[in-house]
Amino acid sequence: MRGVRSVMIAGLVLAMILPLKAGFIASDLQGTLSKASPDTKIGIIVHMAERPDLSAFGKGNYKLKAEYLRDLARRTQKDLLAYLSTRGDKVEDIKTFWTMNGLALKATPDVIREIAKRDDVWAVEKDSKTFILGRKTSGKHPDSTSRTVEWNIARIKADSVWEMGYTGQGVILGNLDTGVDVTHPALQGKYLGYFFDGVNGQTSPYDDHGHGTHTMGTMVGGDGPGPFEDDIGIAYNAMFVAAKAFNSWGSGEESWILACFDWFASLVADSGINVRVVSNSWGSSDNTALTFW
Repeated sequence: MRGVRSVMIAGLVLAMILPLKAGFIASDLQGTLSKASPDTKIGIIVHMAERPDLSAFGKGNYKLKAEYLRDLARRTQKDLLAYLSTRGDKVEDIKTFWTMNGLALKATPDVIREIAKRDDVWAVEKDSKTFILGRKTSGKHPDSTSRTVEWNIARIKADSVWEMGYTGQGVILGNLDTGVDVTHPALQGKYLGYFFDGVNGQTSPYDDHGHGTHTMGTMVGGDGPGPFEDDIGIAYNAMFVAAKAFNSWGSGEESWILACFDWFASLVADSGINVRVVSNSWGSSDNTALTFW
């Protein structure tokens, strides 16, 4: 499994500006196409050729940056969407993304090859599987009377930083994972009320795996030096928002993650919810993928 980076939206949209011609088909997708029947619909990610240039905006200016990125996506995706609308039942489940200027859809092999020939397309790849890092947890609430500082806190000496007054107070954190059980005792009063489900489309927060609740606990769980037991949260006074991009088995699709990226970016740009950090505890064994690098 390739090393996991903290995949932040800024890293995605600040893509390198390259001279681009007609698109190409990624190697993993080429293999799938060679074996697919003509009527098979294959999930793909389409990367548009024109990439954003945010250098003129400087730091901050999130609203203006979002307007620019959305306008770029609308303008450059328009002709491709018009073409796809003519392909009837050979195409389904079209989703557009503005943070990376691309689309996700399912299409037959002939349509995929036609997409890749377009001058306004950089690349076409499979909508590959991704996986959370860690095992499925029971989701049970802690039941311990120990007041010993948890090992993760001690390892990085977070308790020493707490004594200096750095507890996450006033900070909003995000979590992109399997969801979050916001009723967990360690997370009480910390959920800001914003949740996005890129997997099942539900509106209320939940976690049908357990990994997301665990990683959220690692970020904010407990009350530090207070009376709560089993404190594992580094920034225990921070608030959080969450997005679900992985199912009950701990697996996800690139398109689910991209939808969550758009959601986090919209929170910051449109709602003024200043999410400072987004946890991404997941990875992929596909070392040819183009979407996350």
